[in-house]
Amino acid sequence: MSDLDAGYDFTGLTQAQEWLICLQGWHVGKKYPDGSPWPQPSKRTVKKLIDRGLVVERKVDMPVRGGFVMVTEYEVPLAVHLAYCMSQ
Repeated sequence: MSDLDAGYDFTGLTQAQEWLICLQGWHVGKKYPDGSPWPQPSKRTVKKLIDRGLVVERKVDMPVRGGFVMVTEYEVPLAVHLAYCMSQ
């Protein structure tokens, strides 16, 4: 097992989960490579990834009309992204 591999489990991922890893997570305003808006992934999409340690969930406050709204963003660590790319 190489350092890049690190034992990550990429088996049985859905297309949405693969996109999340390929595009290194999701944050407000994220777009697909073609420029179209990318909606926030569902909890169902990210649960398996979080459980496997492939995605980190974080809460951020976004300013909206003089107030703030808490949004969940998802970050894919660089090591996970690289290991996934190398496994394809």
